[in-house]
Amino acid sequence: MKRRKHKEQTNGWNVEDSAHGRLKTRKTNAVMTDPYAELGLEGKWTLKDYFLAALIVLILHQINRHVLYTLFENAKHFSHLSQLEREMMYRTEMGLYYSYFKSMIEAPTVAEGIRSMTHDNLTEYPTTINALQRFNLLPEILVGLLYKVYLGWCDVVSCPFNQICFRVNRGQALPPVTSCEGLGVPIYFYTHSAFELNALLAPLTFMIAAVVTGSVGAGVVAALAFLYNFGEATRVMWTPPLRETWTFPIIHLHLFLVTCMLKFERQLGSLTWSKGSLLCQLGIFITTFYSVASWQFCHFNLSVFIIAVSALFALQLISQTTFLRFLIPTTLGFGSLLSLMHENKMMLTSTMLMTIASSWILLAFQRQQSQKVLESLLYRMVAPFCVLVNSVILKSMVTNLLNISDEMHILNILKSKFTDFRDFHTLLYLCAKEFDFIGVGYFELMTASAVLPMALIASLLIVIQLFVSMFCAGEKRQQLFGVSFQLKPVNMCKAVVPKVPLGYVRLSMLGVAVLTMSCNGYPNLNKAMSRQGEYNDPELEQLLNWIMDNTGKEDSFAGSMSTMATIRLTTGRPIVNHPHYEDSLARERNKQVYRAFARFAPEDIHATMHALQAKYLLLEVGWCWAKRPVGCSIAEAFDYEYPHLKGRQATCIAMRTNPHPFRTVFQNSAFVLLKT
Repeated sequence: MKRRKHKEQTNGWNVEDSAHGRLKTRKTNAVMTDPYAELGLEGKWTLKDYFLAALIVLILHQINRHVLYTLFENAKHFSHLSQLEREMMYRTEMGLYYSYFKSMIEAPTVAEGIRSMTHDNLTEYPTTINALQRFNLLPEILVGLLYKVYLGWCDVVSCPFNQICFRVNRGQALPPVTSCEGLGVPIYFYTHSAFELNALLAPLTFMIAAVVTGSVGAGVVAALAFLYNFGEATRVMWTPPLRETWTFPIIHLHLFLVTCMLKFERQLGSLTWSKGSLLCQLGIFITTFYSVASWQFCHFNLSVFIIAVSALFALQLISQTTFLRFLIPTTLGFGSLLSLMHENKMMLTSTMLMTIASSWILLAFQRQQSQKVLESLLYRMVAPFCVLVNSVILKSMVTNLLNISDEMHILNILKSKFTDFRDFHTLLYLCAKEFDFIGVGYFELMTASAVLPMALIASLLIVIQLFVSMFCAGEKRQQLFGVSFQLKPVNMCKAVVPKVPLGYVRLSMLGVAVLTMSCNGYPNLNKAMSRQGEYNDPELEQLLNWIMDNTGKEDSFAGSMSTMATIRLTTGRPIVNHPHYEDSLARERNKQVYRAFARFAPEDIHATMHALQAKYLLLEVGWCWAKRPVGCSIAEAFDYEYPHLKGRQATCIAMRTNPHPFRTVFQNSAFVLLKT
């Protein structure tokens, strides 16, 4: 890549007058060094560089795509599963989300499909809810539209690989099934759409790193770090329907756009609405809108971006114009969605809304800050922390004022991590491995792949340069910049071997970084891709077939959250409770149903089911009879709130043989279905 060469200047250098936007020339006899030019931040890419970057993007996309499909197929043997088995595979929230895609494509028109979401009486029976506002279903609408367009295209033009079916002999005394492949199969289209979107993660990682550093090689290192630690960076290959699957690549795109805006600040011009910045601002608006509409927890990701950019503005590392270019489309994107999803209470108290408000407050105070050096320095040090603290205070005030508790379980989980606080809802999370603290093995893996050491070195250099920019000026600033600049490994090597061209030194250092990562990263990735598995759950299949054959379309079910989502997806029957936990009333319904797995009297459980209008109650071995870690059974979770029940046997154990006042209608080795 061609870079602007640094030259020693003995007669002066150009600096920009920030007040008037023009160039001034100062004279000096000292030999000055521009560290930013040496860092390559002002370098210009040639046409060859852009061509090389585009080629690398295409290669990384194909590699990422191959890794995703291979891991998914090897783990599930997805291509040889029946339609029912594929839907069974999507447990918990995955089944709930995919059921709305299924409703969308089965509806005669798009309008009716959307109406089935806005008037949903199957998910919290008998209540009718607006699922579109509650569950962030924008991806299902968009993919459903694409599927209908694809089918319409295939009606006009023959699609040879639209759908291919064959019979699969499953063995294990199981009957053979028909398995279909091709984009004409709804679950294939949905899953492949998720994978094609997430195949952009490695290219976007490359692009972000290349823009930040101005180096194609550095972008390759970042992309390899992502691929070599694929299992630690994403779980899309195991959970295609989850919200993060459809949002994480768009958040990466959002970060890329923000990075470009900050990096090319001067090139975009001095006007907030200059032609050069409009496209970037439009991209930030769209990615903000889509991300918030598609994932209930993206507020936290985008809040980090807002706080980071606000800190740059407070530290006077970016101009007010650049800050407005970022803040205006972010505010408009969130505000537009808030007006459309006003019934979603989480948005009214979201962390993102509070950080946006705090950033505007920062902008107002930034204009009035003192011009005195000491006061200005103190302000720059304190202001970034004030944005964070102010966001927390605003969130607490609004939450208490509006009396909204939809996010309370998240705060309670954090509280229980560091205190002895426990309640029913936090115990459901704390006993899951995903919510445990990060283990030592994670840091060992990151160190072995060289990601953690390189990140620490980069962070150290950033802190040094930030310190220099804040506290030093004049010659002392230039000297300290030179020290931090020489701490870079590439320049340390240049100092040891001064006659070697800098380009070769950079290339050698990149080669060392790639080889170091590859020593452990490539074998780990290869090992993960070579694992073989197969999805198989005959007990659940028996239960679902019995429900479809022996119950009515209006019969409602209650049970564990994960299985209820599967029943709603595969059988189309109404369910009383579901696994989407970001609503206080939905959490309370789950708690009422889970009394069946605690120590309450059967008559109390029967009365609760009647109150919820559940016709069937499903008991599971995994929840009742299987051994679980101490403190992690449902009965023990209720013991914290009902200590007088301690010592009793869990009621569901006794109901397996004596279900009165219920009646057993179906039973196998994993499930017991009771009729109220």
